[in-house]
Amino acid sequence: MQNSRAVIHPDFQSAPQFPCLPDGMEREGFLSLFESVAPDLFNLTDAEVNTFTKMARDTRPSDWKRADREPCCWREQAEIARRRGKSRLTISRHEKRLHQRKLVDKRVMADGRRSGFKGCGIFFSHAISLTPQMLSYQAVIDERDDQHKRLRNMRSVHKGHCKSAIAALIELVGHTRTVTDLIEEFEAWPDARSLRRVTIITLREHVENADETTQRALALLEKTEKMIHRGITNDAPLIQDTTQDLNT
Repeated sequence: MQNSRAVIHPDFQSAPQFPCLPDGMEREGFLSLFESVAPDLFNLTDAEVNTFTKMARDTRPSDWKRADREPCCWREQAEIARRRGKSRLTISRHEKRLHQRKLVDKRVMADGRRSGFKGCGIFFSHAISLTPQMLSYQAVIDERDDQHKRLRNMRSVHKGHCKSAIAALIELVGHTRTVTDLIEEFEAWPDARSLRRVTIITLREHVENADETTQRALALLEKTEKMIHRGITNDAPLIQDTTQDLNT
């Protein structure tokens, strides 16, 4: 009895498998992630990022989640330029840059045209395959942002303590040279809004300096209070008991 086996036709090819987004992530979630990390991670300008996201939103959302589909923007370059309010030359430069950064694949017909029926346009499988790398980088950004926020909060605490110490010193001894120097240092501190724009290294250095200035102000206040208290104690009149014992 002859064994029955399935015969695979030599011309048969399995369906291509394309990268797809992780479970739970939709196209819009990916684009939000891309906008957050792309300027630093891929060294892209804001305009290049905007062109990428504009073209990506012309694709079918479901194609980003299916391994048998590849998201494609088939719009002509001139139409993309019109919708972006840019010149065609600018969009061409953006597409070239995105291709160089291995974020998109550009396939066109012989005459340069694109068509959804011909499988020609801008394809996004390369970008999808980089999703794990983008997620890891986003985690780094989030941690850096958390550190930045913690440092800004520390500076806020130092500012409150330093301000109170200086106010107390002024009330006790007035604007002496030492107090005036502290005031000048304190007033040179950047405001809270400016701190949001500095690097974490610069911020950390400033917080360390702010802490040192605050500690000096508090130490000076403590020393001043002790001196004033000691002076008051020394100047207190000695009251001698001169009452007579009437029983003598």
